[in-house]
Amino acid sequence: TYHLLMAYRDFPAVFGDEKQANGLEGKNGMADVLDEAKWGLDWLLRMHPKDDWMFNQVADDRDHMGMRIPKEDSFYGRGFQRPVYFVSGEPQQRGKFMNSTTGTSSTAAKFASAFALGSTVFRANKIYSDSLNKKMFSAFLFADKKMGYTQTASVKSPYIYAEENYLDDIELTFAIAAKPLMQFLDKGNRQEKDRVFNPIILRSSLKAASEEPVTPWLGTDTAKHYQWYPFINLGHYELAKQLKGKERDTILGYYKQGIQRVWNKAKGNAFYRGVPFIWCSNNLTTSFAIQCYWYKEGGLVDGPVYGSIYNNLIGITLYEPDEYAAFQSNLAVYHDDYGDYSTNEPTMDGTASLIYLLAAKEAEGQKKPGQKK
Repeated sequence: TYHLLMAYRDFPAVFGDEKQANGLEGKNGMADVLDEAKWGLDWLLRMHPKDDWMFNQVADDRDHMGMRIPKEDSFYGRGFQRPVYFVSGEPQQRGKFMNSTTGTSSTAAKFASAFALGSTVFRANKIYSDSLNKKMFSAFLFADKKMGYTQTASVKSPYIYAEENYLDDIELTFAIAAKPLMQFLDKGNRQEKDRVFNPIILRSSLKAASEEPVTPWLGTDTAKHYQWYPFINLGHYELAKQLKGKERDTILGYYKQGIQRVWNKAKGNAFYRGVPFIWCSNNLTTSFAIQCYWYKEGGLVDGPVYGSIYNNLIGITLYEPDEYAAFQSNLAVYHDDYGDYSTNEPTMDGTASLIYLLAAKEAEGQKKPGQKK
């Protein structure tokens, strides 16, 4: 959701209006990318129905027990109802195991930053914008409830979304929500509040940035599934735009460090490939490309995986002959077959990231000759 909002905010001219909000033909006066983003925001609002309630997961891996649409999902023992998981900040059982949740920040801060940016992008709709601002503040407080990260729960299989960082989410929230947070402070002179409190909030963002300057997967051989989500530090970008001088250079330097780590790994192979072939490797590739774009400027599927990962995954069956058999290797494999969920499963978050990158490149192409890029 955040990537879609950011893509429209940064490159509004490249998006058109050809579909209604429900995806059917016909214009509705809103860019199609915003229809998608609003769907995401509305879902997040439902996942944070009360100030002290937040959910991060609908259903679990029992979804994979067969093919059916959600309203006909009877695999949970309660008719067609599915479980919803609270963001509690505490470890939760996942079948025979417990996940390693340590806090509420990673999820709640993502909510807060999406609400903050959404309130700006949809400011023409005052009622909706105000509701997002209100939820931004409650999500911001929820993130501070217990500093740490939240992981998902799994019942039958060992695979979860095993996120293990949150400082990037905190940094982004402080960076993007600095001005929206002002309206929740005590009333007074607005200019004086901005003068006093904006620097304090940005200092908090800078502190979080310094504690995790480089997204940890950059330059490594492997990572757990979604261990370092969202694969790119969005906070560095939003923060750098508000800084000047040495502070701005420091933040951009963090991006440079990550790029250098990937290059150090890439230059050792013939394909200059420095992104690890882990599950959802295309997401990492897109995120890295965006990081390079941001440093320069101041619909995906999961993608190839290591052969060792593919050979040890549970429940994979190819339903058609492998047309890429001659190109497969022990290093990495990719199958154009719906039975291989590890390389061919559609990935919504990666596609949203790619939309930002494609929008940036299209905006470059629309600039007139001689116009500064």
